[in-house]
Amino acid sequence: VIFRRSSGEIPHGNSREKSTCMKGCLKLRTFYSAPIIVFMHNIICTVVFLVLYSYVLVSKMEPKVSVENVCLILWVLSFFIGEIIQFSRIRALSVWKKWKLYKADGWNVLDMLTILLFTIGMSVLMINPQPISVETARVILGMDIVLFFLRLLHAFHAHREVGPKLVMIMKMVWDLISLGAILGVFILAYAIASYAILYPNTALDIHKLMKILKRPFWNIYGDLLLEEVE
Repeated sequence: VIFRRSSGEIPHGNSREKSTCMKGCLKLRTFYSAPIIVFMHNIICTVVFLVLYSYVLVSKMEPKVSVENVCLILWVLSFFIGEIIQFSRIRALSVWKKWKLYKADGWNVLDMLTILLFTIGMSVLMINPQPISVETARVILGMDIVLFFLRLLHAFHAHREVGPKLVMIMKMVWDLISLGAILGVFILAYAIASYAILYPNTALDIHKLMKILKRPFWNIYGDLLLEEVE
């Protein structure tokens, strides 16, 4: 008796190959969705972005649509979409409460500030291709890339040794600000008193004001500016 395979049956070999392929895809998906892999992927992408941003800012900053500028714009747009997704996932009863919870994290504020400065800088560069506009955009984007580099510090929080040190440094900054305010009082008092004694009855303008503040600043580092006194 000859038996024929019905058209609805699947050969055993094809079924095994399909099962193996599904298992491989599942393992690949599990691998790339692992937290450590996602973390490393974000770090690598951020470093590549900073390299491209630095290259454009130093060598290829031109008021025209170029491949580098388009890549930067799309990259920052992806950052913005990521922030929107993060904002939408915050569980709160109203949008205002979501916003309060969102901005409570300083890193989120830093992210939005970097995106805002990049948007302003690129808009100034592209809309008005004049030399003064290019220089203005260069200054804005220069400040923006500093904030993007500071954004890398967020990744150090996950490190066992660097993370606690970063938290300590950030807390010490506030102590330094308080110390700087106290030091500023003494510097200002010394600056006005010494300048009044050395240069009596001097007409005051913005340049003289900067000179008054410059002298005690350099005195701190041992430069007494004796050539000016003589």
